[in-house]
Amino acid sequence: MKKILSLCLFSIMLSACAGGGAQFNEASIKKPTKSKAQFVIYRTSTLMGALEAPTVSIQDKPVCDLPTGTYFVTEATQGKVKISLSLYGGNVKSSLYGDYKGGRTYYIRLSPNSGTAISGGFGVLGAVVNEASQDDTSPYQLRNVDENSALSNLEPLKRSACSI
Repeated sequence: MKKILSLCLFSIMLSACAGGGAQFNEASIKKPTKSKAQFVIYRTSTLMGALEAPTVSIQDKPVCDLPTGTYFVTEATQGKVKISLSLYGGNVKSSLYGDYKGGRTYYIRLSPNSGTAISGGFGVLGAVVNEASQDDTSPYQLRNVDENSALSNLEPLKRSACSI
């Protein structure tokens, strides 16, 4: 009985952390101006890192904290753009570089890094594991995602409060 009660309390706590704003609606994604590249950056709901909200930065300027199960929309001047993640205001943990064109919307997913999904921390079963991919030891990765896949992933997500 104690385990069931603990599990229920944990579930309530996770849903409160993922709170955010309004449910995703494709109509809320407006067309960007010709000189700006628009980014829809999202993080699906996962238990991996559920209590963390990595900070997303564009051109080294913090833009939004991204809890699990949320998304946000932002713009940057077209051209070479660096999108990066950091945890707890620390060093950059993962970066994505690209040459992005104005007038277009790009979808970027923050997800667990497959090579380090439980690196340097406690895995689902509480075991300390240190696996690392060769080029990135971050527990998260940023990836460009095609529009159809992104829209499917975004359906259950809520807009992030962007507490920067």
